[in-house]
Amino acid sequence: MSRKLALIGNEKGTALIVALAFIAVLMIMTSTFVVNLVDSSNFESGFEARTKSFYIAEAGLHHAIWKLDIEGGAYRGESGVSFGEGNFDVEIEVHPEDASKKVVISRARLDGYPDGRTETVVRAVLAPAKSDAGGFDMTVESWTAGG
Repeated sequence: MSRKLALIGNEKGTALIVALAFIAVLMIMTSTFVVNLVDSSNFESGFEARTKSFYIAEAGLHHAIWKLDIEGGAYRGESGVSFGEGNFDVEIEVHPEDASKKVVISRARLDGYPDGRTETVVRAVLAPAKSDAGGFDMTVESWTAGG
């Protein structure tokens, strides 16, 4: 019996166990915070890359409208046009239902990213503007964007 009473009164290691448990809980909370921070950072950098890619594709669309205006509709597109932190390809097709309209497809990619991760495609249907100014003024009838 005296040995049992000696164990009950001996609480010298309790503070160490409580301190270790507290440190373990703090480490778990800190690691969770760091993982969430890294995920958030990756999401923001991906969002930024997709946004840049969209604007490069849109620049390709505007480039195509400009070239169609200058070349009087003879422009058929081009590839590998460098713009900002990436490049774009432009394809021009005749609209399947109305030969006076053009379908412009602009594909953009950012430099330094894996293929497809930041590719954005912008499609626009262009119709000749109704003006007396002549030339080949174009107005965007509709457009869609996607990756």
